[in-house]
Amino acid sequence: QLRPLRQLGLVLLTSVGIVAPFMTEASHGTAANQPAQRVGNRTSSPAPKATSPVATGAVSTTLNEGAPTADPNALTAPRTGSNMENSNVYTERTEISSGNGGGRDSGPGICGSIFCSILGITTFLVMLILLGWNEKSTVCVSKAYVAAEHEYQTAKCDTAPGSYSGSLVHFSCPLNAESLPKWTAESFGVSGDQLFSTNAVKIAQRVEMYQCVEDVHTKTFKQGDRTVEEKSYTYHKEWRATWVDTARFKAWEVDAARRSLDNGCGVNFKGNPSFSIESNTLQAATLAVGQYDLTRF
Repeated sequence: QLRPLRQLGLVLLTSVGIVAPFMTEASHGTAANQPAQRVGNRTSSPAPKATSPVATGAVSTTLNEGAPTADPNALTAPRTGSNMENSNVYTERTEISSGNGGGRDSGPGICGSIFCSILGITTFLVMLILLGWNEKSTVCVSKAYVAAEHEYQTAKCDTAPGSYSGSLVHFSCPLNAESLPKWTAESFGVSGDQLFSTNAVKIAQRVEMYQCVEDVHTKTFKQGDRTVEEKSYTYHKEWRATWVDTARFKAWEVDAARRSLDNGCGVNFKGNPSFSIESNTLQAATLAVGQYDLTRF
């Protein structure tokens, strides 16, 4: 009874041995001609790796399972936004050094270490002295405040200053009328309608103009064995209290920067006009409080 089972087992093993190579060959043939697909629990083999180099602009790439890898030694072209024609930023890159000099980097050496140690010790001693001086000054000022609190006198507004000669006094009096002149826009040389009118000891006029501005940002980074400097020129309008000289703009030298200037400040922009009104600060000629003349203060 056991003999037929043994023969059946041999038949099954033989069948498995025949089917397995056939399935393997079929699987390999499919993977070579079709991309990877996953259906249910079956996954075909991935596409073969290609190692042929492909040049794309200034970037050298190598195909590795379909994913490009940038060459770190390739100096890529500057990027000025997703749409260069509508961008107000101009960027340029310059290679400032290369790693092909062949020299040996000696490093700071022992002399540099000794110098840094001496500098650190000296700085520590100087800061320790300054800390002690600051603590002493704080204690002295605190003691002066305590002494003044016990020794001061309250002065009256209608009393002559000579009555408190040599004494520490405290007074609180209203400003005299001559210390509060009337200020208007004409005081600053602005003619026309009455813009404002006020009485004050001191008044300031701050003038700003909406101007075209060029912001320059510089950064340095490593790209492979090269050191690259990147400068970005951004053109936009903003309020400034001082006149911005546009004669030094990069836009007048490079056409691409000129297009960025047109996008940021307008196509017909020629330069910022000069200020017709200047910022200024005016104050009263005298400062009198009761019987006390505080002009010198």
